[in-house]
Amino acid sequence: MPVKVKIEDKERKRVAADAPPPAQLSDYGAPGERSEGLKALFIWCAIMLMICGVPFVNPVTQPFGIGLTVWWLGSIFIYYSLVPRLLLRRLRLHGAEFEITSKKAPRLKAVLSKGSAMLGITEPEGFFTDEVVPQIRLMGRKDPYFFVANKGSAEVLTPPELDCMALRTLVHASQGHTARLMLIHSLDQTPALMRLLVWPANFYSSLLQMAWKDLAIHTADRLTLLLVKDHKLLLRGLLKMHAFNDPFMTEAEVTPEDIEEYVNQAGRISVQGTEISTQYKIGTAISANPFLDDRIQELNDWSRSQEFHNALEKLAEARTKNAPSAR
Repeated sequence: MPVKVKIEDKERKRVAADAPPPAQLSDYGAPGERSEGLKALFIWCAIMLMICGVPFVNPVTQPFGIGLTVWWLGSIFIYYSLVPRLLLRRLRLHGAEFEITSKKAPRLKAVLSKGSAMLGITEPEGFFTDEVVPQIRLMGRKDPYFFVANKGSAEVLTPPELDCMALRTLVHASQGHTARLMLIHSLDQTPALMRLLVWPANFYSSLLQMAWKDLAIHTADRLTLLLVKDHKLLLRGLLKMHAFNDPFMTEAEVTPEDIEEYVNQAGRISVQGTEISTQYKIGTAISANPFLDDRIQELNDWSRSQEFHNALEKLAEARTKNAPSAR
């Protein structure tokens, strides 16, 4: 009679054993990130229920209340379900041309495979497009997600930096950020007039951006640094990706080489007189963007903190305890 033999993936097993447990990794996110996300959801639901529920009191206005409810749920369905499905379908139409495989992009494929196993999520379907504006993003409403990078990001980032930025998107997914970040990004790309037509979804996006989004970004930065353990590598990747979307850096003509020099020199300096140095140019551009300045400072402080070093030790102990014993 036929006998079934199960062959374990030794590489995947090794990575999982060497990885920090996802639940323990989550303990080191930005303080208040989860509570602010829940608060934004509660406020949005409460206000929308009030807006949609008041017309139901009067039989004459009940049809209006039904219409508002359909509008509310429909706008969320568009951005949480329809948009990612359409994008994924468009990417798949290119067939093997954009697909990330072990033959065409072995390094990136390995990052997605090992990183997802390490963080306890399903390996995302990966695509590498030929667009020139740098983008590295994870999309989808729930696990399994799909990963998108492009030619522009590969030209701007070194291979280790690209690995780091790809791993960071997986960290977002492991923390349950992906769907909300996708909503914010999709609405930012929507013309202003169209955003008025989907105002319930836009309202939720605004609440998330006011209190939650910055904390989610800080969480991803902190947890990614716990995984890669290389502060300069993460900082170079973040600044290079940011430079192409920041008007201050564009105006200052900041190049990837400038960022390499800035990070490797380990900090900004104050320059008096007419001398324009790389440190001064990039430091000024960062200071002109309050969120970026705060983000870099928070990451620098986290990398130097005793809490960060204690976290590394605790996660290393957890890996040791979870590792299979030798037989």
